[in-house]
Amino acid sequence: MSEHLPASHEHEHHEHKARHENHEAAKPDLEKAAQQARENAPNLEEIRASIHQEAKPDDEILAATSEKESEQPPQVMTRDIKQQAFNKTLKRVQSRLNPTERAFSKVVHQPVVDKFSTVTAKTVARPSGILTGGICALLGSLGLLYLSKTYGFTYNYLVFFATFIIGYAVGVGIELIIWVLLRQNKREI
Repeated sequence: MSEHLPASHEHEHHEHKARHENHEAAKPDLEKAAQQARENAPNLEEIRASIHQEAKPDDEILAATSEKESEQPPQVMTRDIKQQAFNKTLKRVQSRLNPTERAFSKVVHQPVVDKFSTVTAKTVARPSGILTGGICALLGSLGLLYLSKTYGFTYNYLVFFATFIIGYAVGVGIELIIWVLLRQNKREI
């Protein structure tokens, strides 16, 4: 095994020497190519000068862009465009529904029904009214249930609905009072 080591070392040495000789032989060619590239390359100052000669002044660029902008109408989303897009989308969706769903959709999306639904959603489904109505209905029903068990009379189920309506009215009233007070404070500031 020791006999093979010097031979492999010698082989590596010959490869290294051959690579070195190849590099040395290619060196003059590389230097010659670099010199030619330097001579043929344009001067940096010449390039800058040609750029400044060919460049347009800022005023010309601004004038050209303002002319292009004035030629195009402004892209404003108007109420009519929105309504047309809504109707187009509604028709496309309705065409994919089965006949009963399509008929129901046409009724629901009538302008009168849609307006009524929007107004109702803003007034009837007030979170403050529903919350206070639910709390009042719970407490009122529990109180009446306790009294009916204690004193032996029958529980009336309409009490739940009556206390819910009273609680709803109280909640909306409180919200209205808070809204008026906050609005007055904003005016004073």
